[in-house]
Amino acid sequence: MEACLAPGCPDLDLTEDLAQQLEDIISTYQEEESPPDQNQEEGEEVPPTKETPGSRKEQKLEKKMLKNLGKEAMLLMQSLNKLNTPEQKLEAIIKKHAELLEEHRGEQKQLKMLQKKLLQVMKDKDQLQSEHSRAVLARSKLEGLCRELQRHNKTLKNLEKVFKHRDLKQKLVETKLTQSNVILKETEDKHKLERELLMTQMAAFKSKLAMYSEKFDEFQGTVSKSNSVYSGFKLDMDKMAKKMKKLDKECQSWKSRFDNCNKGLVEMVNDKSIKEKEFDLVLVKNQKLENLCRALQEERRSSSVKVQEAGSAPQSTEKETSQEVQKVQEEVQKKEVQKQEVQKQEVQKQEVQKQEAESLPAETLLSKERNKLKAEQSRLQEIFLISHTIPTETDSQSQELPEEEEEEEEAGLREEEEQKKEEEGQVQRDLEMQSVD
Repeated sequence: MEACLAPGCPDLDLTEDLAQQLEDIISTYQEEESPPDQNQEEGEEVPPTKETPGSRKEQKLEKKMLKNLGKEAMLLMQSLNKLNTPEQKLEAIIKKHAELLEEHRGEQKQLKMLQKKLLQVMKDKDQLQSEHSRAVLARSKLEGLCRELQRHNKTLKNLEKVFKHRDLKQKLVETKLTQSNVILKETEDKHKLERELLMTQMAAFKSKLAMYSEKFDEFQGTVSKSNSVYSGFKLDMDKMAKKMKKLDKECQSWKSRFDNCNKGLVEMVNDKSIKEKEFDLVLVKNQKLENLCRALQEERRSSSVKVQEAGSAPQSTEKETSQEVQKVQEEVQKKEVQKQEVQKQEVQKQEVQKQEAESLPAETLLSKERNKLKAEQSRLQEIFLISHTIPTETDSQSQELPEEEEEEEEAGLREEEEQKKEEEGQVQRDLEMQSVD
């Protein structure tokens, strides 16, 4: 059997030879793959912690390659079985071997490139780690600086708030100072005005005091005179006691008459002074009215000139203005005529009274003087009423007079009232003196 098989079956020998060659190729391929891996392991000199996962992956890849090579070997065997001649089979095996060698070389080149890239990546990784550590340190420093900046900003904000608060306080103090200064100025002005008023009042009081002192001196003079006369009568009565007994009643009557005459004289003197003041006031008012009339005449002249210049104004207004001016002039003329008549009457009455005084005895002189003073008082009252009864047109103009004139009139009225009160007081004093006598 062996003899027949050896020479008679050449195909079987060829297949066996090819199978052995394939096994040899596979073994050689495996041997050629292993040394570069070892060289890589020796050349890299990577630390054991970094090599272990890579070596495991390479072992897994080798196992997969072996499985794939087994499949490829099966495929080769199937393709070789399809071929007829051994030469074709050898050619196919050689081509496959060449292809595998080329693939192996390309893979080795790629492996070297990948190793270089891995080394570069490791270096980059180390650099990045160092940069990361530096960045972490810088970040920590920046965080510290940020915290310091935040603290500084907080302190600045607090300082700004404090400054604002101080500025507001300063503004409040300044406003309070201005208000206090204004109040001080107002109080100073008020004090000045009050001082001026008090000074004017003091001057008025001093003038009144001087007037009262003069009146008191006059009263003392009259009292002293009456006392001297009384003492003279008393001496005469002592000397002529016998005659006085008979004429006691007549003496008492003469005494009462004498006291009454003294009272009447005092009253007449006071009334005369009052009337003179009233007459002076009436004269002042008359002068004011004359000034008003002159002002009205000047206004009339100016209005007539304006009317002549205008020319185009209606005639009705001109007539009304002329009529009003004529009315005012007529009223003023009437008042002047009345005043002149009153003055003439007063002069005539004074002359008549003088003549009567010269002709009448001493007893009737006192009664005449009283009547005269009463007549003068009535005339002055009439003049006062005439001066106050001004028509409406003149009233509107007189209202425009300054306030000083009104104050003077009020002061005159007050003085008249005070004089009346003084006269009443003097009458009471005279009565008391009579009771004492």
